[in-house]
Amino acid sequence: MVAYDVIFCIKSDTESDENICTNGQWDCADFDCPGTCSVEGGSHIRTYDNQLYRFNGECSYVLSKVCRQSLFTVHGELRSCNQNDGETCLVEIVLVLHNTQTTQVLSIKPNGEVNDNSQIAELPYHTSNFTVFQPTTFYIIVQTTIGLQLTVQLVPIMQVYIHLDTSYMGRTCGLCGNYNNIQKDDYRTGNGMIARLPTTFANTWQSRKNCKPVPNLFIDPCTHSIQNEPFASFFCSKLQDQTEIFSACHSKVDVLNFYENCLFDACVCKNQQDCMCAALSSYVRACNEKGIHLDGWRTNLCDSYKNACPESMEYQYLIETCQPTCKSLSVPDPSCIVNFTAIDGCVCKAGTYMKNPDECVEIDACPCYNMGSPVNPGDKVNKNEVTCTCIKGRLICEAREKYRIDCKPPMTYFNCSVEPEGSIGVECLRSCQTLNVDCYSIECISGCVCPGDLLADGTGSCVPSNKCTCIYNDKIYQHLETATIGCSLCTCKNRKWDCEKGEMLGVCTVYGEGNYITFDSRQYRYSGQCEYTLVQVLCELSTYLQDHLSISKSITYCNIFAKQYFGNETPFRAGRHFTDHANH
Repeated sequence: MVAYDVIFCIKSDTESDENICTNGQWDCADFDCPGTCSVEGGSHIRTYDNQLYRFNGECSYVLSKVCRQSLFTVHGELRSCNQNDGETCLVEIVLVLHNTQTTQVLSIKPNGEVNDNSQIAELPYHTSNFTVFQPTTFYIIVQTTIGLQLTVQLVPIMQVYIHLDTSYMGRTCGLCGNYNNIQKDDYRTGNGMIARLPTTFANTWQSRKNCKPVPNLFIDPCTHSIQNEPFASFFCSKLQDQTEIFSACHSKVDVLNFYENCLFDACVCKNQQDCMCAALSSYVRACNEKGIHLDGWRTNLCDSYKNACPESMEYQYLIETCQPTCKSLSVPDPSCIVNFTAIDGCVCKAGTYMKNPDECVEIDACPCYNMGSPVNPGDKVNKNEVTCTCIKGRLICEAREKYRIDCKPPMTYFNCSVEPEGSIGVECLRSCQTLNVDCYSIECISGCVCPGDLLADGTGSCVPSNKCTCIYNDKIYQHLETATIGCSLCTCKNRKWDCEKGEMLGVCTVYGEGNYITFDSRQYRYSGQCEYTLVQVLCELSTYLQDHLSISKSITYCNIFAKQYFGNETPFRAGRHFTDHANH
């Protein structure tokens, strides 16, 4: 028997010998372990620091959150169930993700329904914050981008496993504790005090303030349910029996707590079979985490669940990757790169693909997906002026000859329909203008691309990366071509403008009836009834202002001009534009 105040963390079999028992005490190696918290059987809670307690809640509770930062909160709702005294069930898991702009709320119910901000989400479901998928009919997994993973068990009853990255050590609070490798302070209440009893502690973490506190009562259900006790004793004893399949894991995972939970649940539950099998599956999961896989454990114990698989599916004991889905044939499936503890359940038979949560089909019957919308097998859609047909879960698009001819050498035609899954087409074309811009491809788009390391120059051709074109006022300039930009003469040098620092002549423009563009590119319109000077050099401001105001007293905005003559010619020279806001 292992005391509750001992922390076990074994990274792998090769490191297991670092934890040594000497004179009745463990001498443990010091390294951080990813945190795992669980709610099993509707009342058994194991904290990140391996503290186990029982709590029959009647509310929604904060299971885990980051204490001093609004980053995430995991809520779990516990309720009395099956009209059975003393029996509580986990009836909903809610994950709330916070960021500076929005709050995203993901909820999961025992029937497998998933909602994102109250909208039903069809699995697999992907957002910028998380991926939700169902590797088997028994489990739903939520993988976030912030080091948090939820494994929600649906069959035979709802249970949840919360996995946290080590970066959250010492930063969490809630029913799962504070994840600091110290068990004695796990019962820290919402106001920071450490409670003596788990019920007192748990009541302070109610998510809804209209709930009543749960009284601190403990009754052994097996002593009060004489009719349930024989069933519980017979089947739960399989966990401890050295001749049973579970004994292969006894050296890695202490069975005592799982046996006691099994007895409690099998005695208190109305559906004894469900609760007993859930308790056994909890031990099997703990063994899977240690690398011990107990294939065949359901035989003569919990066969009914594996025999209840949909007709197009089959039961498997060991699933460690995503399922092949029809949707994954059209678009990459992010869930397939998620690592998770081995689980069991119903999956598609070999060579078939999941079309719906409980239906698998041959590849010929798979629909395609175009911008998220399904396309039935054989149906045609138009994508970028190209006709595409849904064949074996992929949209096969016609490579029209005119598109190939239109590609200006050395550009070549890239046909997405004949390229490997996940290929990137012209939607992320490497060009002089987008060389340093990140691109995210939602779907592959066929078109003309540059071969090798050449870049598109913006004119329908390709150039080496060291001779890139530049752009100014929506016009493309070739490498070493010049342009006047503002008051400078600039040369295009590999995507960047190199401008001379010397001064250039300014330009003032008069056109049409009273349209002006100043030397500083300011544009305005003025229709005067007099002769005005366009340009003046070193004018006496006070003299011209007074002279002009005496003529134009009714004008609020006045342009001050002077005139200078050279011989018989009257050219205009440098000048200024004035605005007068004085009261006239």
